[in-house]
Amino acid sequence: MDFEYTLEQDTFRKEFRGWLAANLPADLRVDDPVDDRVASTRAMFERRVAWQKAMHKAGWVGIASA
Repeated sequence: MDFEYTLEQDTFRKEFRGWLAANLPADLRVDDPVDDRVASTRAMFERRVAWQKAMHKAGWVGIASA
């Protein structure tokens, strides 16, 4: 079994990680996403909705591999 990334996979991985590093707001970064699955405030809910819209606009939402 080969556990190495293909060149295409590694390129995709690096591109997405770079985009996240440049665009993901610090207050939406969590070490354990299970900790805060439900937004604790309306303001945080709205920030998450805005983040999902930003990801969609950039083409990162709805990714699936064939």
